[in-house]
Amino acid sequence: MLFKRVFNFISSRQYACLSLKSAPQRRSLVFIAFSSLCALGIFILLCFGSLDLDFDFSVPVLDSKNTEGILHSKVDVCKFDYSSIKEIARDRSKPYVSFIVDNELIIKNKKIELENIFTGKQICIIVVIPDSIINKSKKDNFSNKNIYVRALSNNVFRIIPVVSVPNYENLYKGIGFFYYPDDYSLSITIGLPGRKDIIITSENVLSLSLSDEAHLKEPNELLPICNATSEITGQWVSGYFYDSLRPLTRHSEFLDIDNDYIFIPDQCRMKLITPVEQLLLLEKKTIHAYGDTFLWGSLYGIETGYKQSWCEEKEPKVPLCSCNFPRPSLPRDTQFVIANSSIFESSLFFHPINDLLEKKISWKVALKQTSRIPKADIVIISVSNNIFMDSSKSLRDFKTKLKGLLSNIKEKYPNSDIFVRTPEPFTLSQHILDISRIRYLQTRDVTINVVKEVGLYLWDVGILDGKDWFMPDQCVKKSKTQLWFKRDVVKLESQLLFHSYYNLN
Repeated sequence: MLFKRVFNFISSRQYACLSLKSAPQRRSLVFIAFSSLCALGIFILLCFGSLDLDFDFSVPVLDSKNTEGILHSKVDVCKFDYSSIKEIARDRSKPYVSFIVDNELIIKNKKIELENIFTGKQICIIVVIPDSIINKSKKDNFSNKNIYVRALSNNVFRIIPVVSVPNYENLYKGIGFFYYPDDYSLSITIGLPGRKDIIITSENVLSLSLSDEAHLKEPNELLPICNATSEITGQWVSGYFYDSLRPLTRHSEFLDIDNDYIFIPDQCRMKLITPVEQLLLLEKKTIHAYGDTFLWGSLYGIETGYKQSWCEEKEPKVPLCSCNFPRPSLPRDTQFVIANSSIFESSLFFHPINDLLEKKISWKVALKQTSRIPKADIVIISVSNNIFMDSSKSLRDFKTKLKGLLSNIKEKYPNSDIFVRTPEPFTLSQHILDISRIRYLQTRDVTINVVKEVGLYLWDVGILDGKDWFMPDQCVKKSKTQLWFKRDVVKLESQLLFHSYYNLN
C-alpha cells in the first residue's frame, strides 16, 4: 500500500527518485564476491533479500569535540617558528598569505603527492597582517573575523578559518584539509568596517598530485553518516571533476543538487535524501515553526516536494530571481499559518517572526495558542537573518531575546525535537550593499552559542558558505536588499536538517 502511494506520488508530480541500487552498494557487492569463497551463498542471500543493501543510518555518533574525523591525523601541522616571518609584517603594505608544508613556509610553487583522496592531507596556512592595517583598525577591534581565507583551484574551493598566533599580534594561522589533485592558491579578504575590502591572492601555488596506484585505492574505513552532533566543515568540488576521480558515485554519496558543485564534508558522510524520502520521514508528523520568510520558504518547499510550480522559470530568457512560494498570511483567529501535505498527512503550523527585536512580541501570544492546534513532533526556529542584515540592531539585545525565545520554546515543547537554524550563508547576500561578513559571523556565533547553552539541536546552514552562487545581473538589480533564495539553496539546506532528524528517529 505504501509503495503504491509513493509510486503514484512520483508519477503524478514527476519527481525523480534515487535508485536504491547505487554505485557504492554495487561496489560493496563486488568486494564481497571477490573476498569470499562462498559466491553462491552470497548470490542466494541477495536473491532472497536477506542481505540489507539500504542506506544504513544507525552509525556511531561522531564525537562533537572531534573536528578532525576518524581518518585525519591529529599532528600539529602548524608547528612552526613564527618569529622567522615576523619581519614580513613590517616590510609589507599589504597582507601576506601562504602555505606551511612540513614546517616550511612555501615561498615558491611546490608539488606534493597525495596518498589517496580519502585521507587527504592537512596543510597549515599563515596570514600576516601589516602593522599599518592593525594600527588603523584598533578602534574596530581587529580580529580573526576580519579575515576570510579560501583555498581555490579550478575545481575545488573551501573556507579556511584562522585564529591568532599566541604572542604574535600580526599573525594568524589555519588548517585546511586537501583531498583532491589540483593546483591551489589562497585568496584572502580583509573586511574593514566603513572601508573597502582588501583582497589578496597568494604569490605561490601548491600543486597536489595523485599517482595511478593511489587513484585506485578505496577507503580503509568509512566516515560515519553526518548527524545532529556532527560539527561539519567541508569543501565544494566540481561534479565533473569528481566524476573523473570516482565515476558513478556522486549521485548517491553526496549532495548533488545543482549539477555544478557538490558539498563534501570532512568529518562525516552525507547521503542524498530524496524529496519523497523527506516526505516519508514527515509522514503523519506535525511541525511547529517560528521564523522569517526564508524558513517559511524552506518548509513550504519540503512540504510540497519542491514541485516545479513552486520555483520555475516561466520564460527561458527571463531569470527567476526568487522562488514563488506564497507569502505567509495569518488567519484572523490564530497566530499560525497552516500548510498540509495531503498525501503524507503531515502538517506545518508556521508563526512569522521577521524581527525578534521588534517591540510587539508576537511569539508569546503564539505559544499560548499551541493548545488549539495538534501537538508538535518537530519544532523549528529561524530568527537570525534580519539581525545580520541590519547592523543597527544590537547583538547584545538579540542574544538576550533569542535566549528568552528558545528557553520558552524548550519549556513549551518538552517532548519535541527542536532545531534552530543559523543565518543563511553569507555568499547569498554578498550582492547587498553595506552587508558585512564580520556582522554575519558575529550573528552566527551568537546563534550557535545560545543554542548550545539552551540545549537544542542546531541546523547550521552556515557551513555551506563559500560557494559563489551565480546570481544574474538582472536579479542583482531587483534584489538589492534581499537574500539570494532559489530552489537549489533550499534543497541543499534541507539535506542538513534531514540528516539530523533521520539520526534522531
